[in-house]
Amino acid sequence: MNKNSIKKRLHLVLGYIPNTISLSLFNSQTLAEITQKKHLLCMGDSHVRIFDYVRRHYLLNASRIDTLAVSGATAQGMVNPNSKTDALKSFSNRLTKAKSWQHLIFSLGEVDCGFVIWYRAEKHRISIQSQVEYSINNYLNFLKKVKSFGFSNIYVVSVPLPTIVDGQIWGEVANLRQEVKASQKERTELTIEYNCLLKQACHAEEMFYIDVTSEQLDHKTGLIDKAFLNKNPLDHHLDSKQYANVLVQKLEQCFSNDFGKHNLYLQFKRDYR
Repeated sequence: MNKNSIKKRLHLVLGYIPNTISLSLFNSQTLAEITQKKHLLCMGDSHVRIFDYVRRHYLLNASRIDTLAVSGATAQGMVNPNSKTDALKSFSNRLTKAKSWQHLIFSLGEVDCGFVIWYRAEKHRISIQSQVEYSINNYLNFLKKVKSFGFSNIYVVSVPLPTIVDGQIWGEVANLRQEVKASQKERTELTIEYNCLLKQACHAEEMFYIDVTSEQLDHKTGLIDKAFLNKNPLDHHLDSKQYANVLVQKLEQCFSNDFGKHNLYLQFKRDYR
C-alpha cells in the first residue's frame, strides 16, 4: 500500500470519529506538542471552506485544521446577535470550546464588499465609505473581544476579489445580489480598498493579516485573474486549487521559523512608518 492510499484510509477513519472525541483531540495541547502541529481553528463565511480543501488534500501537514463556515456571514454582522445568519452566536459558541494556545483564522468580508455595503448605502442613502468603515469597525470590535479572552494567535485572511460578472443573474448568489448595480470593476476596487484598511486595522491591534488577494488581481484588466475563477460558472467561490496554493504559501511563511510572529510584526511596522 502506497503512502497516498494510507493517507486516504486514515482520512476515512478519522471521518467516523464522533465530534466529542474529535474536539478532545483538537483541544489536546499534549497531542499538539507530540505531533508538533499547529491547531488552526478557521471561522468565517462560505469562503473559509477552502481550509477544508487544504485539510483533505494534506497541503498544510504541519497543522491540524478545524473549520466552521456560516454561509452569508458578514463582517459588519459580527456585533449583531440578531443577524439572519446568526453567525455571531455560532462563532461565539465555538470559541467557548477553543483553547488560548490555538491559532484562530478568520475569513469574512466578501459578502460585505460584494453586496451588503452597496445595498445598505443605496437603501439608507449613505456613503459607501461610511459603510466600509462601519463594516471594518464591527469586524475589529469582534476580533478585539476575541483577543480579550486570551487568544494571542489571531490571523485575518484578506477578502477575495469578486467573481460575479456584470449582468450575471445565473447562480444562486448572483441571483440574490442582482439588486446591487455596482460593476465588477467597482466591486473589485472596493475590495482592494477594504483590504488595505483591514490590513492597517489588524496592524494597529497586533493581529496578523494574511494577504491572499494580491496574487488574484489581473493588472491588465483590473479584475480577478481568470485562473482563479471556479470551473463551475454558477459557483462564485474561487478555484480551490489556485486559492489553496496561495493560501498555504502565505501561511507557511507566517509559521516558518525565520518568518515567525515577531518578524511579521516588524514587517508591519516597516510598512506603516
